[in-house]
Amino acid sequence: MGWYGHGATLYYLGRGGEASLSFAKVLTINPDFYKAWFDVGTIFLEQGMYTEAVESFDFGIQRNPYVTEPWNNRGVALHELGQYDEALASFEEAMNIVPGFSQSQNNLKLLLGGKYGIWIFLPSGYAKLN
Repeated sequence: MGWYGHGATLYYLGRGGEASLSFAKVLTINPDFYKAWFDVGTIFLEQGMYTEAVESFDFGIQRNPYVTEPWNNRGVALHELGQYDEALASFEEAMNIVPGFSQSQNNLKLLLGGKYGIWIFLPSGYAKLN
């Protein structure tokens, strides 16, 4: 099992801090592995480290801008930082990639005054943030 698989296993076991170290090793070997950037960003997001989360999502998006979940989670982190216009743009980008992407639709509704809650994509599935 490679470092990415090791990190994913640790994450599923609820050991996000250790998982992030494995993902960091992956990124030293292959800095273009966008999934590892996404997973590191998600761990930062769960830990309330929103600026770091945005940076990680941005690195992953630079490597593969055609995946919805990093755009969605980037929007969540930006929302938490109070950067609502940028959050809106991230949710819209996710929906441009996959029209009808429900998590981004719900997050957009919340951002615009709805009461649906913020949803993030985790490697294990979707979870409500608040």
